Parts: sequence; structure tokens; C-alpha cells
Amino acid sequence: MNILGIEIDTDGQYKSDSYSMFVGSGNAEYNKEFTKTFYINDKIKRLEKVRELSKMYKSHSKQTFIDEDFYSWNKYFKTIELYINACKSSMFFNHSTYDSIKRQLEIEVYCLEIIEKANLIYQNNNFEAINYLIDIQYKTHKNIFDEPKNDLIYRSQYNALIYDIIQLEINKLSNIEAPEIKPQQNEIIKNGLSQKQIALLFKCLFELDVFTKKLINSDNTKQAKLIALMAGIDISEKPNNWNFYKYWNSVQSINDDKQILKKSNLEIVLNIAKTIDFKELEDNIIKKIKELN
Repeated sequence: MNILGIEIDTDGQYKSDSYSMFVGSGNAEYNKEFTKTFYINDKIKRLEKVRELSKMYKSHSKQTFIDEDFYSWNKYFKTIELYINACKSSMFFNHSTYDSIKRQLEIEVYCLEIIEKANLIYQNNNFEAINYLIDIQYKTHKNIFDEPKNDLIYRSQYNALIYDIIQLEINKLSNIEAPEIKPQQNEIIKNGLSQKQIALLFKCLFELDVFTKKLINSDNTKQAKLIALMAGIDISEKPNNWNFYKYWNSVQSINDDKQILKKSNLEIVLNIAKTIDFKELEDNIIKKIKELN
């Protein structure tokens, strides 16, 4: 299935790495304004804006906002677990053909209206048209589907899809693609830390109470993913506990070495924690990084 240039996989919910990184990161407002600077042709003006935003970012506290409609799940589900599981299903596949086609058209019509307006703005001002589309990317879109229950279930997915569709239009209007800001963990996946580095880092995290046995035991799968990413292990398939115990044994045997406890190392783990949605660890590391500053 292709929706306005975006290929839709058949293997479950629609996800967008860019949407998660920029809109769902907790710094959405800053990311939105920073993204706009990519399209300022005058480098002097662009530098001025980047400097202005940089000062704002340093004084900005990360916040995560929850859509108030999220709490209406109990109108349709007996438990939040049932709601969360429903959100993991595909918007388009494993439904009736009628529902699938209708949802595709609902998204396409909604996006085409946005694109039409952007093209009208573009006739007078290219930069303003792009800014308009970027604002749309960071907006929370609602009531796209005419069934309230399904609109709530798939809202996160269709917001991610709309983000990607709009990015294609931005690329057309600007004739350039926005620079891809790759998260730090991509380099870690490529190169990996040594077994000793991981062991030392985890030992220090334990001593700082950033990473606790209670936290590990609460979710071994996330622990295994964290270890695998730090070690550069391919996690295209769900890692098993072997990844966890291989390095866990090393943590028990390595002597303490405070040199491994650096802000850069903590930031590595922080980025990976964000990638695997390890919120409790993420919050603890942010707290410790602030203490080191």
C-alpha cells in the first residue's frame, strides 16, 4: 500500500523514526523551530537563529505532554492493557477492505487539503510555505477517522504517517532534503563498546543508583536490548537473555574504574534508553547528567 508517496508495511503499526525523534522527544517545540532553520538560505541569518535557539535549548526543561484524549480510553476498553494492545495493531491491514480503503482516503483527503494550502502560500513565499508545513508536522492531528474509538486507537500512527507525508512535500517545495540528525546510538550500533567498557559503565551506573537490580529484574527484555545496542549486536530480531547474562557476568567481575563514568558515556546510554522506550532509566540518567554538569 502506498499513501501519497509513503509505503505502508503489512507487519503491524505504522512507525516513523523521524516523528518519534523530533515530535515525541520531549523537545518538540525547540525541534520545530530548529528544523525551520534548515531552509533559511542566508547563512548569516541562519546562524543568528541557530544561536538564538541554542540559548533557548540550554535553558529548556524536557517535558512530555500527554494528549488529554488519551484518558478517554476507558470509554471503549475495560483495562488500559487492552487499549495499549489495540494501539499496536495496523490501521489498514487485518481489517475489512472497506475500512482499510476508507481510512486511506480519510488520511489522503486530509493531507491533500494541507498540501493545497501550502502550494497557495508557496506562490507568494517559499519559506513561509515550508514553515506552514513544518508547523503542521508538529501539530497533534485528531478526528481524522470518523469512528471515535478507532480514531483514538490509531491517532499516534496516523500522526506519524502525516508527518512523513508532509516531509515529502517539504522536500518538493525546497528542492532539498532536511539534514538527517542521526541519534548518537547509531554510531554505537555500528561500532559497539567493548565488553569491558560496558561492564565498567554498568558498574558505575549501579553505584550511582541509575541502574538498579530492581529495574533490571522488572524487564529483562529491555535490559537485553540495551546491552545489545551498546555492544553493537544486531537486534533486528528480539534478543534473548543470553545477551543479558553474557555481559551481566562481566559486570560482576570487573573492578571499579571511575574513568568510564563520563557525561558522554551517560549520554550514550540515555540515547539508547530513549530508543527502546526505557523511561525510568532515561529519567534517572538525565538526573545524573545534570548533577555532573
